Amino acid sequence: MSLEQLFDKYITEYKKFYFVKNKLSLNPDICALMLLNKLTDDRASNISIDSIKNDFIYFAGIDESKLLEVVTEQDIIDLCRCGVFYSDIEKCLAMHTDVHTYCSKVIFSCKRSTSD
Repeated sequence: MSLEQLFDKYITEYKKFYFVKNKLSLNPDICALMLLNKLTDDRASNISIDSIKNDFIYFAGIDESKLLEVVTEQDIIDLCRCGVFYSDIEKCLAMHTDVHTYCSKVIFSCKRSTSD
């Protein structure tokens, strides 16, 4: 199954954050970023916000094939519940947010430390 098909399968879970059992944050946006960071944990890449258009954040830099190797259906459900979806237009994961509120609430980097 493709990433797009997995997200389409669980679209009914979209923005139902209260059902996430293992919240990594009490803020759904931060929870989504932290889960994506966890799922893409290879030192060669970082989760980044690749573009912000019309209050949508796009994660075009995520390698979908690598993500599909590690993601579980529960991860997809949790990401949907946090507000992540697959954008048919940009062909990548995306998240709707009020950019002004988002930027004023938190400046958050998911970059992993390179010193271990």
